Amino acid sequence: MPNANQSHPKRSRSKSQTVKSRGKQTQTKPPRASHRRRKSGKRRRSGRKLRPDVLIIIVVFAIAFGALIQQAAILRLDRQISNLQDQVNTQKSLNDSKEGKIVSSHNLAKIEKKARSYGMSEPKADQYVYMVPKHQKKQKTNFDYLIDWFKAKLSKYGIIKK
Repeated sequence: MPNANQSHPKRSRSKSQTVKSRGKQTQTKPPRASHRRRKSGKRRRSGRKLRPDVLIIIVVFAIAFGALIQQAAILRLDRQISNLQDQVNTQKSLNDSKEGKIVSSHNLAKIEKKARSYGMSEPKADQYVYMVPKHQKKQKTNFDYLIDWFKAKLSKYGIIKK
């Protein structure tokens, strides 16, 4: 039972009273009022929820940031494609110039001289052979194939005879 000096057994401690913690050290406990202040100062953030408007703003910024990153990637790839196209065009022009040099380097007189050394000569008029192609069949069009198909179907049912 509490004494007249003590209203409650727990409240009977003085402002700074030493308490043994697990038998190792002694600590001085702060007064109760500051203890209450410290407790009231602590706030639990884990229990609080975000407001919907803040959540919407965060989502919108995340989407905008994602779109910005994608746009940057597209621009980088576009620049790479442009560089590669420039390289292709440069190589094409280089190839054309080399081909032109090869064609121009062929000396036809030199080739003719080499051919004559092998015993070749200019052909005479009676050595030319003219060939006339035989009469070729007319190419069938899609319309001709369609008409043939209709004729086959109609003859199958006995509407027309082949």
